[in-house]
Amino acid sequence: MGNRMRHYERRLQNRRGATLVLAGLMLVTLLIMLAVVVDISKLQLQRNELQTTADAAAHAGAIELSLRDSTGVADTAVAYAARTKVVGHTITYPQANIVCGVWNPTTSTFTTSANSGRCGDSANAVQSTGQDSSHYFFKSILTSAGVLVNTTATAWVSSSVAATSCIRPWSMPYWTLTKLVDPTNPDTTRNLTAYDLHQLATLTTAQLTFSLKSGSPPTAPGNFGPVDIGGTGAEQYRTNIETCNSTPVGPGDVLDTETGNMKGPTVQGAGVLCQPYYGNGACGNGKGGIGLTVKVPLWVTATTVNGKTSVTVKIIGSFSLDTVSSDARVVGHWIKAADEGTIGTTPGTLVRVILVK
Repeated sequence: MGNRMRHYERRLQNRRGATLVLAGLMLVTLLIMLAVVVDISKLQLQRNELQTTADAAAHAGAIELSLRDSTGVADTAVAYAARTKVVGHTITYPQANIVCGVWNPTTSTFTTSANSGRCGDSANAVQSTGQDSSHYFFKSILTSAGVLVNTTATAWVSSSVAATSCIRPWSMPYWTLTKLVDPTNPDTTRNLTAYDLHQLATLTTAQLTFSLKSGSPPTAPGNFGPVDIGGTGAEQYRTNIETCNSTPVGPGDVLDTETGNMKGPTVQGAGVLCQPYYGNGACGNGKGGIGLTVKVPLWVTATTVNGKTSVTVKIIGSFSLDTVSSDARVVGHWIKAADEGTIGTTPGTLVRVILVK
C-alpha cells in the first residue's frame, strides 16, 4: 500500500512538471503573438504616416508645377514632405524621388517625363515615392536591415477649371489677358495655349499688371465692367465684391452688365475685401502679405439690346488684386490660381490639383 502511494505521488509530480513546461510554452507563444500584433499595428501606422508624407509631397509639387516655373517642383515637394512626421521622425526625400510626368485620366496611368530640372511643357502631374525602414521587434529576426516600407502618391494638375463660384462682379474683355501674355499674336480671342500659361508663370509682375478701374476721373483706359451676379443695383454689386457669391459661372454663360461708374460701391466693396491695407492702398491677402487672389469673368462677345449690354463668358480668369486707391483706381496682375470648381476642357488660368493615386 505504501509503495503504491509513493508511486502515485511521483506520477503527480511528473505531471505538475509537464504542466509547468506547457504553461511556459503557451506564455512564450502568447508573447510572440502579442509582439507580432504590436509590430503589425506599428507597421500599418508607419505606412499610413508615410503615405501622408508622400501625398503632401506630390500635392505640393503639383501646385508648384501648376502655378509657377517648374524648376522649383522638387524643392517644394521635398520641403513639404519634411513638415510631416513618420512614427516620430522626419523623412528626408531625395530629389530623385520626386518626378514629373503625364497623368492620363482615361487610363489612370502615370508616365514619367523627367527626373530632374524643368518638368517640360507636357508634364501635368507629380509623383513622389517615400521609403522608410521599419524599427520594430522582429527587425533583427527577419533581416538586419528591417522591412523597407514604400509608398507612392501622384497628384494631377487638371487642364482647367470651368464653372466656379465666389467670382467678383468685375467683367473684362478676354483680350485684356491674351494681349499681355502674347502681344505679338493677333488672335486675341484664341484659346489659351501652353505658351500663354507658361508666360503667366515666368513674366514679371510689372509685365502682367493691368488697370481694372482707372479712377475717377480716369487718367488712363480701364477694363472695368460691373456685371450682374445674383442681383442688380449698386448695393448688390458692392456685396458681391465683399463676399463670396455662390452662383456658379462658366464658359458660355451670358451676363448682363450694369450702367454707371460705380466709384463709391467699388471703393467700399474692395475696402472690405482687401483689409488690411498696407500703405498706398496695397491690398492685404489676410496672411500678412500683399495681393489677394480673385476670380472674374472674361468675355469675348458683347451684345447691346435696348440700351442693356450682355456679355458672353469665355473663361473665368484669376488675378492678384494689388492696390485699391481712394479715387477708385484698382490695379492687379494676372496669375494662375488653384480652384475647386468643375473641371473643364477650355484652357484657363484656374487649375485644379487632384490627388489621384
